[in-house]
Amino acid sequence: MNVYETVETMRGNKVERIRSSLFYVAGFVCLVIGVVLVTQAAWIGAFFILTACPCLFLYPSVRYLFGGKDSVAAVVGTVAIEEIVKSNVKDMGKKKTRKR
Repeated sequence: MNVYETVETMRGNKVERIRSSLFYVAGFVCLVIGVVLVTQAAWIGAFFILTACPCLFLYPSVRYLFGGKDSVAAVVGTVAIEEIVKSNVKDMGKKKTRKR
């Protein structure tokens, strides 16, 4: 099984990168492991569900914004976007409980 794929970027350059399907499979595995750990009262599973799983699912999309190649900037951008979204969802939940 080949782990890498060669794709053509928007600028016409050919880039070799890790297959996107591997990130989706890893995200699904993190979700399953997280659920199993949480049901067994191991709260480290919450890390897998709330942080690792969304980052793995978001990375291929964010990588596209950084030119389609794997880079440290794409990884940092993915983590930053995931934390911003998580913070906004948490704030929306707080506002709804205040209104009631």
